[in-house]
Amino acid sequence: MLEYGTADGCQRGFLIHVGESYIERVLKRLRELTVSKPDVKLHEHTMDFTWGKDDEISILNGSGLASAVHSHVGLGLEEYVARKQQFLAKVGYEKVAQKFRVKPRFPDDWLGSPEDLLVDFALGLLPHLEVETGEVIDLRFGIPAVLPEPLPKSELHLVNRTPTGRGTIRLRAQPPIQEVLLNAEVYLPHGVEVSDEHVRVRYSTAFLDMTIGLTGGRPLEWQLKLPSIRAAHRLADQQPAANLILFLHEASGQEIELQLTFETQLFRSGQMVLPGPPSGPLVEWAGRAKNAWAIARYFEIEQDVTTSAAELARYRRQLHLLASILRSAPAYFRVEFALADGELRPGIPWCVPMAATARLGQFQVQSSFLMIGDVKATGAIMSGKPGYLFQSSEVRRLQQKLFRDPEEPDLSDGDLVNLISDQHKDEMQVLRIQDLPWLRQKVRHNPAAPLPARLLPGESAPQDDLH
Repeated sequence: MLEYGTADGCQRGFLIHVGESYIERVLKRLRELTVSKPDVKLHEHTMDFTWGKDDEISILNGSGLASAVHSHVGLGLEEYVARKQQFLAKVGYEKVAQKFRVKPRFPDDWLGSPEDLLVDFALGLLPHLEVETGEVIDLRFGIPAVLPEPLPKSELHLVNRTPTGRGTIRLRAQPPIQEVLLNAEVYLPHGVEVSDEHVRVRYSTAFLDMTIGLTGGRPLEWQLKLPSIRAAHRLADQQPAANLILFLHEASGQEIELQLTFETQLFRSGQMVLPGPPSGPLVEWAGRAKNAWAIARYFEIEQDVTTSAAELARYRRQLHLLASILRSAPAYFRVEFALADGELRPGIPWCVPMAATARLGQFQVQSSFLMIGDVKATGAIMSGKPGYLFQSSEVRRLQQKLFRDPEEPDLSDGDLVNLISDQHKDEMQVLRIQDLPWLRQKVRHNPAAPLPARLLPGESAPQDDLH
């Protein structure tokens, strides 16, 4: 812009830079005009530009103009052009870029409404949405414009889905059953337009989805998605699901209290009656996962372990035994056995040396311990010999070792038992349980540490009975 006064020649010059603010104004005005009147004649419309002191060229010659241009362009023309192209592509799309109006294809087994299908998709409960046909609506500056090309038969996928926030799921039953508290990600069906009666909230953990209506008009729905038997998952993700299954097992048929929070604020609470108990295999898996978690926490590897249900089943006895020993209040043991006349040494305390090694994903844990206690006759006859009962009064932990692959234990469990036996055979009468094929070993349950309450090694009976 050049200004001429009464004197000869140009008096002042201004360089008006068409930067981001002008680009945004022009593009928004173009969208308003073309949407309100598709056949608009753009050359009949104008926009005003303003200038002031900041736009004035300091020296009215070629060098002054070049200096003013460089002040906007910077050091490189390519960078300036790229910056403007990037702004042109994004401006006006800061909130929502596009909207889809679609005719979905319903799954063959779908029983809900079209709104429920859209909400399930938006919540991430459906991996994708199959579309028969539809249209794409461009939303620049919040002004909709239908794109000319219709949406073909396709699948819609949500990418980079992020939770709306964090929340908790708390279930309480009547004492002495303990409550269970699960941390969850909370999702709302952003991006779909449905009435409030169809809006649901999703609480999600690694293996559990819970949905409930936003306004209270929809029932609570659960979906457990437990891992396949050979799929490896983080133990830290399995542990909350295991706690939930053990809770459902104990509280089956009872009325329980449910509390849902969102960002520390109470969202919904109420009473509900649980259905029948979980299946036996589920309860067994949950007990093993809980034992594995107790062991991993003892060795401070609970956030690192990755394991499968098959591996937990393979080491179920070792996990059961180690969890009973390594918890803060170890379990007490009772062992029934038989001795021939003359084998009993009166006045000498008894001990049972034991060792166990279990694999937890990329780790192996090995523990050796000594059960010390008294023996008394039961009056029973076992395999033609007098029966006795050993009951421990002390569990002495000897060594606890952690090995990370490819490390291996130096001694087998049997070698450890032999070593412990040799160390204590002079001061105690040693009972080696692997020498007793008819052994029945029981763990007295400690209510302060609700772990599986019976251990029956060497039997075909259930391996993880719960208290």
